Amino acid sequence: MLATYLDPGTGSLMLQILIGSAMAGLFAIKMFWRQLTGFVAGLFSKSAKKAFNPPKKAFNPPKQASDSPVGEDASEKEPRE
Repeated sequence: MLATYLDPGTGSLMLQILIGSAMAGLFAIKMFWRQLTGFVAGLFSKSAKKAFNPPKKAFNPPKQASDSPVGEDASEKEPRE
């Protein structure tokens, strides 16, 4: 017979692992259910289709420090195309 000793610290750690695993599993199931119901609702709803396909906007990257060199006024520089 295999006998092991579990002190209170080890038992507490095992309990935390068990509870944490159960909560993580429940959260994963909840997120999967929300995605599934959202997908199915999107198949049958016109307004939901608009939410899944937002209008595309042009990408305008932010100006970098190299775009306005020191000594030059930014308004004098010609804009890039």
